[in-house]
Amino acid sequence: MFIRADNRGKLYSIFIVVKKYSGLFLALLIVFHFMRNLRGLFLGFALSDALMLAFLFLLFLNKMKLSRISLPFLKEAVKYSFPLIWMELSTMILSFGDRYLIQFFFGYDSVGIYSAGYNLTNMAQSFLTTPLRLAITPVYLQIWNREGKRETVHFLSNSLDYYFMLAVPMMVGMIWFGREIITVLATSKFQESATVIPYIIIPLILHGANVIYGAGFFIQKKTQILMFLALIAGVINIGLNIILIPRFGILGAAYATLVAYLLLSMLIAVNSYKFLKIKLQVRRLLTYLFLSFFTMTTLSFCSIRNIWDLLLMIALGIIVYSSGILVVDARIRRKALSILPKRS
Repeated sequence: MFIRADNRGKLYSIFIVVKKYSGLFLALLIVFHFMRNLRGLFLGFALSDALMLAFLFLLFLNKMKLSRISLPFLKEAVKYSFPLIWMELSTMILSFGDRYLIQFFFGYDSVGIYSAGYNLTNMAQSFLTTPLRLAITPVYLQIWNREGKRETVHFLSNSLDYYFMLAVPMMVGMIWFGREIITVLATSKFQESATVIPYIIIPLILHGANVIYGAGFFIQKKTQILMFLALIAGVINIGLNIILIPRFGILGAAYATLVAYLLLSMLIAVNSYKFLKIKLQVRRLLTYLFLSFFTMTTLSFCSIRNIWDLLLMIALGIIVYSSGILVVDARIRRKALSILPKRS
């Protein structure tokens, strides 16, 4: 967090990448050469975390000259952050609670099939939202402090629009080609998991933007409201899973996820709007939907047999969709022209 607060985005990104892959490397090293069991796997990840923690601690001591602790500030920090702990726990219930219930009702095979579809959509969403979450919060807090409410609303409204410009084609593409993607990445054994993708990707994409439309909570330090909203959604999710999984199987868990995340996103947006009125540009959102469907229709002739076919299709999709955006959106044309080298 102190690296992010210091606006050292490059160092933070390098740290996250190294942390993720060093854990995998150390786990495989220990498993193949020392302990061929799960204990070796977990030991590798634990060792990686310990090394990363030591690095951060040394960096922190070098950066911060600690002379005393401000008790009033510590009290304010705990008051702000404590509800976020419970919000995170509630989010974990939303993300993982359904799998325990699927296992209870149908066994481990169903958990594996459901997890394949869920994890694929979650990775796609994280590819887009993780950089957003890391970058945008320090930026809008600086704008709020330096330029005030009006400029903050303008920045967040534009950010939400750009988010949907990227997220909508990803969402439509996952729904359109979900079965082919699952087959290539996880083999045909998991084809059934493609049925849950539409019900998972839509709420995850909408919820992924809560760092934008929910910014009012963080600016006004109303994190306790976020905690209660997340707890409500978590309880509803568990209740719906208990009702729907015995009747619909893994699709019941997907239905519960759809309802709970849509409810949570709506509650965050409506309540945050009281503090900060972020604007949703509906006409542009409909344009992104139209261009996304046009792109997927154009790519329907593609045959996806392996990872290279998949990568080629993604590249073609980016070209078609980007071309459409350049044609219909004057803002993007101006931005694209502004970065082209000017002729003397």
